[in-house]
Amino acid sequence: MYPLLFHNEYIIIDSYSILFFLAWTIAGLLFYYFIKQKKLNVETMLTILCGCALGALFGSFVFNIILFGQEEFLSKLYNLDFNGMSVVGGISGGFIGVEVAKKMIGYKNYTGDLFVIPILIGHTIGRLGCLLGGCCFGIQCHLPWSITYPINSPAYFHQLEHGIINLSSLSTIAVHPTPVYEMIFNLCLLAIFWMNKSWFNISGALFRGYIVAYCLFRFFMEFLRADTGFAILLGLKPIQINLLIAVLYFSWWLWKNNRSQSKLMKIH
Repeated sequence: MYPLLFHNEYIIIDSYSILFFLAWTIAGLLFYYFIKQKKLNVETMLTILCGCALGALFGSFVFNIILFGQEEFLSKLYNLDFNGMSVVGGISGGFIGVEVAKKMIGYKNYTGDLFVIPILIGHTIGRLGCLLGGCCFGIQCHLPWSITYPINSPAYFHQLEHGIINLSSLSTIAVHPTPVYEMIFNLCLLAIFWMNKSWFNISGALFRGYIVAYCLFRFFMEFLRADTGFAILLGLKPIQINLLIAVLYFSWWLWKNNRSQSKLMKIH
């Protein structure tokens, strides 16, 4: 954990915020590169990108209300604090924001595939920010790669509040490095998608394939996360129930469209 990159009596630069903005900047530049490569209308695509960005920010904050309550949300909004932004909320809000922007400008083609590589790279950078900032921490871990967090970290206060450690503790107990798990997953999925582009010859399939893969991974990852609430139904957290719904819906979309494409190929 390395929350501050630079600080003095006048300026504080925290690692999470820097990497958060770096993730968005690199993802935006990659998106711009792909639209230029495909010779798409830049103004139209950048309008859609703006819809994605606004929707992602709004979705992240709204999901924070669900997970952490209204008071913390209002405090974060007032202070422009991006720490602990929800990735699931960001993806959901970004998806809605893109669809709203497309409706407003009358654009009907699929655009999700253009976002997949930027999302995977941006998300990886963002999770590095989580690791350095101390958020998105895991439950107790006895494996060799477990990590501990220092006094005054979010994980420390969480464990103190729930009686896992006491005031005399100099650090947290060892926990799963869940941000690292997501970084590894993103990079592996990026490699799989990059080497197997032929799997996704239907427009929109790459994006929906990413959603299914990530939501399924995140569903299981939630069993190792300590900061996203408690189980409410059949041992599942609210976020896990939402993730299952997303997996079922987008899996159905992929199956339906792949079957339709197969029928068209048989006819021709």
